[in-house]
Amino acid sequence: MGKLQGKAAIVTGATSGMGYATARLFALEGAAVVASGRDPKRGRALVDEIRAGGGRAEFVPGDVALQETNERLVGECVRSFGGVDAAVACAGMLGLGS
Repeated sequence: MGKLQGKAAIVTGATSGMGYATARLFALEGAAVVASGRDPKRGRALVDEIRAGGGRAEFVPGDVALQETNERLVGECVRSFGGVDAAVACAGMLGLGS
């Protein structure tokens, strides 16, 4: 049993990089994951990978800069997994330079 067994988490930016790795790790530790990102193809691939490993996951496409995306994320997590125990924000832009 993993450290996050029975928990539900939202992970943004889950279609690449830190978000992808975080979603996978949470699922490996037993959490049900609602993953979000702007690339539906990579999002579905992530969910398929988690499910193939015995985990539970859903994908909600969208831009978390938009309120409606965030509302859909919370709603999906509550509907699918009964609540939200954790949220990990890995989406964003690094504004270096001009």
